[in-house]
Amino acid sequence: MTVIVWRDGILAADSMTSTGYGIRTGYSEKVRKIQGTLGQSVVAFSGRQAMLGAVIKWLDHPRIAPPAGDYTALVYLADRRLLLVEDGAYDVLDPSKPRAAGAGAEFAYGALAAGASATEAVRLTIENCVYCGGDVNAFDCKEWKKIT
Repeated sequence: MTVIVWRDGILAADSMTSTGYGIRTGYSEKVRKIQGTLGQSVVAFSGRQAMLGAVIKWLDHPRIAPPAGDYTALVYLADRRLLLVEDGAYDVLDPSKPRAAGAGAEFAYGALAAGASATEAVRLTIENCVYCGGDVNAFDCKEWKKIT
């Protein structure tokens, strides 16, 4: 279970991993820069980790439908598009608007409404949502660099 947050060119997520039943199993990088046929992309992922590879493969071959499965991903593409990819479908989002996804989305949207940055919203969600935890992983999509 995860929280993913987008605001002002920053894509951030918590790092806790767990089973579908909420049992904590460790920590991982949930925000990753990848290189594919669409150029550089940054992916923040929530869901079964086995689906992450399928989403990355889809980004290499975007003419096919995204993989079906239980997951959510926010993807920032080099051409400055922000995609929401979920369960076999995707939508192009307005990158000027803050977004949150995952088990902690409600907490994150509250923090964003109060003016928090993407990384602050993830940190506050980690502190207040039992389904999120670990460190904040973040990527600056304007500078194309990891920031945490």
